[in-house]
Amino acid sequence: MAVQNPLVIGTIPPIEVDIFQNPSAFFPTRAARESLQKNLLVEAFYLHYNQNDIYKRYCRSLGYGLQAAETDPYTIPLLPSTIFKKLKIRTLSGEATVKKCISSGTQGSISVIERDNTTLERFLGSVQNTSDNVYGTEDAVALNLGPGIEEAKDIWFSFVMSVTDVLYPTIDYVKNGVFNMAQLVNDINTFKSCYQDVFLIGAPPMFMEFYRYLNANHIKFDCGKQLFIVTGGGWKKQEAESINNNDFKDLTERIFPGIERSRIRDNFNAVELNTIIPECECGSKHLPVWADAFVYDLDTFTRSNEANQTGLLCFLDASPTSYPGFIMTEDLGQIIYIDDCPCGRPGKCIDVIRRVNTIESRGCALKIERDYLKQ
Repeated sequence: MAVQNPLVIGTIPPIEVDIFQNPSAFFPTRAARESLQKNLLVEAFYLHYNQNDIYKRYCRSLGYGLQAAETDPYTIPLLPSTIFKKLKIRTLSGEATVKKCISSGTQGSISVIERDNTTLERFLGSVQNTSDNVYGTEDAVALNLGPGIEEAKDIWFSFVMSVTDVLYPTIDYVKNGVFNMAQLVNDINTFKSCYQDVFLIGAPPMFMEFYRYLNANHIKFDCGKQLFIVTGGGWKKQEAESINNNDFKDLTERIFPGIERSRIRDNFNAVELNTIIPECECGSKHLPVWADAFVYDLDTFTRSNEANQTGLLCFLDASPTSYPGFIMTEDLGQIIYIDDCPCGRPGKCIDVIRRVNTIESRGCALKIERDYLKQ
């Protein structure tokens, strides 16, 4: 059956109903989730196959077309995230680019993703959906251990950390490259009596710098039960100083006595991924209905949906319209739950283990670029 594009309810695409209006986008029933997800992925593939010459050429070189996607959208061809470091892969969505987003350059080079207005609005919608469905708090302030939107400019991670201002009053503590930790201490003590919840958000290295400052100055807090500690972005160029997530949570519990471990969260995102994947109170990262994930075995390069099998994390994200959101990342991970997370939310959950090294991750990407994307 031919796919109609776009599938709409009234004038609103179904994906936007789920991102902006559906209170249960992270935990619909399995049958409803799979049916809707397949439709959304086929719609997204239809757009990028027809409006992105590079992606269409790639798919054709694999013998993959619209009928294959309609039959099984979970076989949609993936783009390695490293390709965005080398090529401009822009879908002609009919909208202009409103934000050029760049990665932090973990491996010495940067990815560039162009987002149109629809893509960016859908990303912001995923942030709102995360807040509503996974954090469930309204009376809160966000203290960002990083720069604001203006100073962040096109660096995607810094932008992501700063967009909490669409949810809560937000204060940024890096200005002109300087991290004002003394002001952060003062504001934590001030806001604990003004808000029900106080969010501290930032990259793990920024928290580690703050924790060293607190220890060096013998600063203690008595507001642990009000805090949410939310990390994102990984260790980037501070990989040599990294500690695992459990050790970070142990340290945070010592720094903020009384904080519940369930309120120390690590959200996942990448510049190539247009959706925030939030960590729930049980430590699982939940996928919304408009995105799917699986792992790619590093030895066989076959896809697996089996729980607890380790491989490269791959995503089928239906939300971007300015580029294909069908991504093979450079992150090693697992599917850990499918409808059985202890938090009670159905759906698929992932665990991110570590960043893979250059040799592990680049072989497949280089082969795809050489054999398919430059023909």
